[in-house]
Amino acid sequence: MKSKSMALADRIPFWHFDQGFMIYSDGSIGGGFKLTGLDIDCLPVDEINNFTRQIENILISAEEGLRLQLFYRLTPKVGDLLKEHEAISTGAPDIYNPVANARLNFFQDNEDRNAYFIPEYYLFVRSRPSNYRKQKFWESPKKF
Repeated sequence: MKSKSMALADRIPFWHFDQGFMIYSDGSIGGGFKLTGLDIDCLPVDEINNFTRQIENILISAEEGLRLQLFYRLTPKVGDLLKEHEAISTGAPDIYNPVANARLNFFQDNEDRNAYFIPEYYLFVRSRPSNYRKQKFWESPKKF
């Protein structure tokens, strides 16, 4: 039995991109978002509970059939934070320069050794498939 090879486009369920969203071949729409948010480590219990209730309300009110996927990763790159720290410390009086430089060098050495971890969160959302039927070749188009 001879196997027929399929093109890559036939194996991927994507149709095209439209204004930053992915349109899948089943008619569903998907998108990805990088999340930034609240650090709840030092919050009082009441505020943590309020925050979790807000997330629960978002999930409960989501449309049925909506697919959500959360992607989490830790990255050791804190270069942007170090640049902000360096910019803040440049306005200090000259007497503090040796301390500021030693502190910045300490942080940069730790970054070079990958001693810091910054969490990154991404949320991927995909709608349910559309139930539009395909138009037949000889059929006239119907308007909504």
